[in-house]
Amino acid sequence: MLFQKYKLTVSTPECLPSSVAVVAQVDFDDDLTQLLPYLNAEFAPCIYEPNIPFLRFRKSGKTFAIYPDKILINPLRDEDEAQEVFEWIRQFVNDVAERKQEIRPSTWSLSSLKPLDIFRLLPRTNCGLCKKQTCMAFAAAVATGEAGPDDCPPLRDDPQKRAELLKRFG
Repeated sequence: MLFQKYKLTVSTPECLPSSVAVVAQVDFDDDLTQLLPYLNAEFAPCIYEPNIPFLRFRKSGKTFAIYPDKILINPLRDEDEAQEVFEWIRQFVNDVAERKQEIRPSTWSLSSLKPLDIFRLLPRTNCGLCKKQTCMAFAAAVATGEAGPDDCPPLRDDPQKRAELLKRFG
């Protein structure tokens, strides 16, 4: 079981000292280096840098950064939410560790997607059905993991371009 001993620190972001949101840092003695490719496969799409090592992804409006010995989470309302979100990721990471044999590890990184390459595959109608003002804004959101190919309704109607974009998702 991972995270038997950990320290949860909640603070105001250094870059935004007057922010109403807080960030959480969880330090622990475990080493997640070998587990990162499995977490990358399960949390996809992620930014994964095996040389650092580092894994970043967005889920439910939160950004998670996982290093071998710490996890950063933001934005959060307060310490209670920080504890609640950490308990969720703690359970998820432990579940992945237990199911490692069933998971195909992935070294694919969202950082290999470039907004302009994504934009070229979009219908370029700026229809706003994806809740972004332009197709370029949507492409940027896909490249950072804030949106996915299925968030563009017109793309669903073009199976060839949709398949090409999904292929780039590793």
